[in-house]
Amino acid sequence: MFDPELAVRDLFPADLHGRYRFRSFRGAAAILAANAPQEHAMLVAVLRRFRIRMLDICKPGGSRSEPTELFGKLAVREGFSEEVSLAAEFHWRLNHGRTEVLAWKNREHLFGHKIDHWSNAVALDYEWNSKDQTYDRDLLAFRQFYDLGIISCGVIVTRDLSTQVTGFLPSLEVFDPQRSYDPAQMRTLFTRRGQTFVQKRGRTGAPMYLKDKMGASTTGLPKLSSRLAAGRGGGCPILVVGIGDGNLI
Repeated sequence: MFDPELAVRDLFPADLHGRYRFRSFRGAAAILAANAPQEHAMLVAVLRRFRIRMLDICKPGGSRSEPTELFGKLAVREGFSEEVSLAAEFHWRLNHGRTEVLAWKNREHLFGHKIDHWSNAVALDYEWNSKDQTYDRDLLAFRQFYDLGIISCGVIVTRDLSTQVTGFLPSLEVFDPQRSYDPAQMRTLFTRRGQTFVQKRGRTGAPMYLKDKMGASTTGLPKLSSRLAAGRGGGCPILVVGIGDGNLI
């Protein structure tokens, strides 16, 4: 079901290979490049411009993080429509015996999910830091809209947990001179690109790392890949783009 990784890489510029990991399900990458070249170019432009600042990772969570906001702005700038809600109208004909025919129509929406971005039958969703159940919602929307002929493929951009983003970078917070830090925290102060940081510590006083914040239900490329392998995307071709540590600045 997954396309050869080397073949998929050839469909994207070399300057993106060190920053992202591409996984294509049911020929999604080839379909995007051949059938939607404009959207393929738009996606490449967004990925090239997208960066994640260390400062953004350090800030407390909220409804929408800075990386999410930035990705959305870049996608809209390149031509993707934002938060598209797709509706479907069904027609059923129920035969009762040989002569009686009952026609019934349902004009309600299929369900209330909104695709983050859309352009010319290409759906694009972005998941940075959420519960992995969000993938089930995204895949259900993709497969339903694909079965209805509304989209030809879907793209999900998420983080690649196999990189050092989770394994080596400490869990940091921006240093606040108005706040009281314990001596151990004061010894961990350092400056990066003009911004001062302090490493967070857990309840036991031990240093915390990003991987400690990411539990079993955190979004990441392995979680999404396993769902696709289990068939949760149905027959919809889906391209997964994993955000690696090469995007950190």
